[in-house]
Amino acid sequence: MARRAIGALTSGHYRTVLFGCRSCQRQLAQRCRDAYGLQIPTGIEVLHATQYIERLLKEGRLRFGEEPARPASGRVTYHDPCALGRAGLDLYEALRAILRAAGAVLVEMEFNRQHARCCGSARLRETYPNIAAPAAANTLDAV
Repeated sequence: MARRAIGALTSGHYRTVLFGCRSCQRQLAQRCRDAYGLQIPTGIEVLHATQYIERLLKEGRLRFGEEPARPASGRVTYHDPCALGRAGLDLYEALRAILRAAGAVLVEMEFNRQHARCCGSARLRETYPNIAAPAAANTLDAV
């Protein structure tokens, strides 16, 4: 599958590959290289969807609705997932910019960005369920 995916990128006329899932992005960009010696062809940009949406907003190619129909009006908080942050892309600001552009008033959690607490989800819940629930509760207490 890795060879097929890289082969498709090599034979196509692609400039950007978007991922909604950081784990899938990591598999293509890093694991294919490390495990199989396969590289994404030069000149192809690999982005997480939040990075792409943020870019479209900055370029003025995407806008959210006007008041009062703004999609995220009100106060919101955002938990930095480890897959995008400290264990992944060091991607902290893109989704915050998107939320603000959507009209949200962002209230930061006590522990955020590289200091965000584990949410207790994903693999932790599957492998250590006795740790996952307290981790989730600990994160919610910091809101």
